[in-house]
Amino acid sequence: MGKEDYEVVDLYQPGSSEVRFEEMITYLEGVRGLVESWWEVAGISPSDQLIWLGDSLDIGLRVTRRFLVEHFARLFAFPQHSYAFTKAGDALLNVTFEGKMFWTH
Repeated sequence: MGKEDYEVVDLYQPGSSEVRFEEMITYLEGVRGLVESWWEVAGISPSDQLIWLGDSLDIGLRVTRRFLVEHFARLFAFPQHSYAFTKAGDALLNVTFEGKMFWTH
């Protein structure tokens, strides 16, 4: 994959003051449909398994796409970099607490 093989979404204005957890949830809820469509286009069905990880938590979750999308805002609003990807690694979603969302497949 080259650098042209991914998409980037700004969740909020660069230079915004510190974003609180509740505000991040609001931003993430606003892009949940986009996230759902990305998984759909990548051929990931609602019952397919994904792995969710955060770089500040000592936990990883194996969840269905349906669960991930339903709980997207809460899972990705933690003040950390959060990732969801297929077991094969052929699709990856990354949300940073600095307000960027990255997608590749």
